[in-house]
Amino acid sequence: MSSAWLVSLLSPHAALLAFVLLLAGGLALPIPEDVVLVSAGIVAGLGHAGLADMLVITFLGVLLGDVAMYAIGWHWGDRIRQWRFFDRLVSAEREAGIRAAFARRGIWFVFAARFLWGIRVAVYLVAGMSRQIAPARFLLADGLAVLLTVPVKVVLGFYGAHHRAWLEQALHTEERVIGILAGSILLLLTLWWLWRRRISRQL
Repeated sequence: MSSAWLVSLLSPHAALLAFVLLLAGGLALPIPEDVVLVSAGIVAGLGHAGLADMLVITFLGVLLGDVAMYAIGWHWGDRIRQWRFFDRLVSAEREAGIRAAFARRGIWFVFAARFLWGIRVAVYLVAGMSRQIAPARFLLADGLAVLLTVPVKVVLGFYGAHHRAWLEQALHTEERVIGILAGSILLLLTLWWLWRRRISRQL
């Protein structure tokens, strides 16, 4: 799925199609989220949609896709194991590993999962199934991660609409910058959690 093809598809009904594609991607359909986000930015850069509107729509599309997968897990719980697709999406070994990660790291693992494309959907589904992460805490952690990543990709597409070479270079740089920034946030949150834990033990 190329950006050029997506731009031509998105242009007539840009915001709606971007939202639908991102929501579908969140529900485990093979739709590359990054390509949709950059393409949405390009569409806005070419004047077919407003940048602010596209930022809001793409944020909601990604976030609601994540929340939908979490809600499916929360509503159906362990009954999901009877579904045909479940074993392909979440092996027993992976589910055990995700549950253990929730027990150790809680919502920080939800935050980190947004940057781990290969296991992201499985993490959100198991978060709901296990009910180890409360809905409000899931929304907080995932919302922060989405807010950190989505606008960057859309804005890169917006400013790269007329500068393809710059856009290609910026996308490579953006991956490294977001990785460093996400790692720094995780480190700070971990240090804060350890400090809180130490203080609570002293009381």
